[in-house]
Amino acid sequence: VETAQDIPTPCEVAGRIDKRSDRDYFAFTAKKGDTYTLDLIGERLGGVADLSLRVRSDKNQDTAGAGDLDDDADSLHPLTFFTRSSDPAPFKFVAPADGKFYLLVSALDANVTHGPRAGYRLRVTAPAPDFRAVVMPQSRDAVANAGKAGGAVAFTVSVHRLDGFAGPVTCTAENLPPGVTAKPGVVSSGLKWGTVVLAVAPDAKPFTGPISVKCSATVDGKAVTREARPATVTWSINVGNNNDNVARVARLDQQLVLAVRPEKAPLTVAADLSAATVK
Repeated sequence: VETAQDIPTPCEVAGRIDKRSDRDYFAFTAKKGDTYTLDLIGERLGGVADLSLRVRSDKNQDTAGAGDLDDDADSLHPLTFFTRSSDPAPFKFVAPADGKFYLLVSALDANVTHGPRAGYRLRVTAPAPDFRAVVMPQSRDAVANAGKAGGAVAFTVSVHRLDGFAGPVTCTAENLPPGVTAKPGVVSSGLKWGTVVLAVAPDAKPFTGPISVKCSATVDGKAVTREARPATVTWSINVGNNNDNVARVARLDQQLVLAVRPEKAPLTVAADLSAATVK
């Protein structure tokens, strides 16, 4: 700690677990009540180290609520877009008093994992509430996004909430072909995912091409719109063998593609939510 590198705030630091049992100390000055988001990123950048983060006072003692910050067990979706990470979850730090504070970056496996592949990025910034979104077929199998005439296609929209943003997000499908319509879907306050359903008219003509899903919300009193990144399942699991609770392997794509097929859908089930009651 005596040789900690002073850093300004806000800032980002690029570093790595360079040698066996490496420990990197960084120091910054804050006043009581100053608030920062601390985000240590390694695995999410392709790094191999199992990173951990500690926030310590000028007496080299852990600050309140900031012992070992370890794995982020949170996930955008439990099955189809699994984002659990060995990186620590972003941490909201509120300075308990005026003074200097220390950030200790290390890895739980630093005795065996170190070198050029054990890089990391440390972000120390003021909270900036925002969100990002991912859209993918609701099916848990590696299938095309195909709808039949008179049927429907469902997509799951997962919302990654940043720095305390918890408001509702409205998801709207755009660039739809003739004969395909969709009502906006809403990911309610505090939730992580919702559904957008595309209805295919009985007389819709065959089509294959890209569409898009735009997500809008009010963040800190301002209207914000983000385009949902498309994703698909690349490795599904046989759900008939009691594997329905096993996460699928998925990846981001370059385009969200929809196909409309001329075959007639066998049936359609519609719900009138305006007449629904909850008991």
